[in-house]
Amino acid sequence: MESLNLAAVLGRALVRTDRRDEVIEYIEHLLETQDDDSDAGKHQVYNTLGQLYDKAKRYDDAMDAYQKSNAVVTPDFDERRLENTLASIKRSWTPERFAKATRPEPSGPPPVFIVGIPRSGTT
Repeated sequence: MESLNLAAVLGRALVRTDRRDEVIEYIEHLLETQDDDSDAGKHQVYNTLGQLYDKAKRYDDAMDAYQKSNAVVTPDFDERRLENTLASIKRSWTPERFAKATRPEPSGPPPVFIVGIPRSGTT
């Protein structure tokens, strides 16, 4: 039995190739024939499938795949924990603490910023 995790890795590897449709069919077949893989595997494979659909300009299918990806993971947001963390940061980093901080002296020549040259690569 093939793994959904492996299918997700394959999909991510081939998302920018002309074999996109082949990978989509492969992943769709796995999803139809398997129902016992982990939620993490389903999350990954549906997210990858969404990326593949998006690159194939199948936007409705992409949104459906992303919704299925999000549906299998349980949100881990704790509002009270966030409030406590932010309150702790505010108590620690007071204006007085910033006023006491010393600025380090530069240890070398100032940086040079090159502006106006096109960059290469992808983000």
